[in-house]
Amino acid sequence: MTRGTDISHLVDLYRSQTPCPYPQWLESKPFWEKFALKYGENPHQGAKIYGQQGVEGLTLVPMKEGKGGFSGTNYIDAFGGLQTLKYFKRPTVVVKKHDKSAGFATTYDRHTDRTLARLFALARDVDSRSSFGMVMITNVPIDLETAQEMRGGLVDVVVAPDFEEGVMDTWKKNVRVLKYSGIEYLPRFVGEAKQGTYDIRQLDATHVLVQEPFLTKIRSADDLIWDGMLKGTTVATDPTPMEREDLLTAWYVTLGVPANAILLLCDGVSVGLGAGQMDRVGCAELAITKAYQNALGLKRRKENPDAPWPQGMSWDEMDDELGYNPIDGCVLASDAFCPFRDTADTAGKRGVTAIIQPGGSERDLESIQAVNEHNMAMGYTGERIFKH
Repeated sequence: MTRGTDISHLVDLYRSQTPCPYPQWLESKPFWEKFALKYGENPHQGAKIYGQQGVEGLTLVPMKEGKGGFSGTNYIDAFGGLQTLKYFKRPTVVVKKHDKSAGFATTYDRHTDRTLARLFALARDVDSRSSFGMVMITNVPIDLETAQEMRGGLVDVVVAPDFEEGVMDTWKKNVRVLKYSGIEYLPRFVGEAKQGTYDIRQLDATHVLVQEPFLTKIRSADDLIWDGMLKGTTVATDPTPMEREDLLTAWYVTLGVPANAILLLCDGVSVGLGAGQMDRVGCAELAITKAYQNALGLKRRKENPDAPWPQGMSWDEMDDELGYNPIDGCVLASDAFCPFRDTADTAGKRGVTAIIQPGGSERDLESIQAVNEHNMAMGYTGERIFKH
């Protein structure tokens, strides 16, 4: 019998209660009004930003207000992007739309040519149709080269730790700019301090949901289960060093994507995203479709700016016109277990080489069999990362 790590216990994660210690600081209602926003998520919703007393943390300072000021949506996207950025020390760009990571690009040690301007272009072009009105968040100061690359009306909000002299003058008056500091105060991993970071949601007039913030236990690729085994069948293929790096990156990015979520990523750049769907394989199909459509759409418009966007085409038809497969060699991250083997089959047939997922499905054995048939690697996290 092939030896491996028994993952049969993972299904119990979904059947047991997790204690939530009561945050005593809630009793003192330690919130104070900081400033009013233009509106909330929609123009008919009033909104204000409140601060929390006695907690040291992240600070955002408005540097430039366009279109009458900031909305609640802008702040939701800005903070959502920073929750992703906190996991990356190397230069990274996140593009947010409606609190989804429409584009992502980071650097690894081997990348010597990825300037910030290049990173922005990579993240922007992940889903070029979604880039209009984007919120761009980065963890390095914005230089003039990057500011020039960002011109053209696609960027609504810029969020960065600093800006080179003259950068603000390159952007149109409608662009809104936030400068942040203190990202190191945001907790990332299980065991770090959580004070002031509980998720508080008003459900109705008499009920408020208070839940602990989601902090992953996955600090490195070594924390993953690579040899998951059920009924004597083990994940047979080991990930390559590049796959391990990409799978860890994909996991951190998927933390900020609404469920159900499937992310395709290759060499530190997201390629396709399926988010907010009700079925998992549908998310995978959407991620693959968006990857194909965007690659072909960019190719067409580079040759002819008025070329039609590819719609109603099969993956094979787009593959033929492109001349290559845009997801070949990508990794796939899933925010929850794969309840059937269809996600692994769909990904494997299109060239995905490795998967990261929580595990815990009663049909995990079928997923193991599927990845083995497609010669894929698969790592288990043992934690689900639903975001609603």
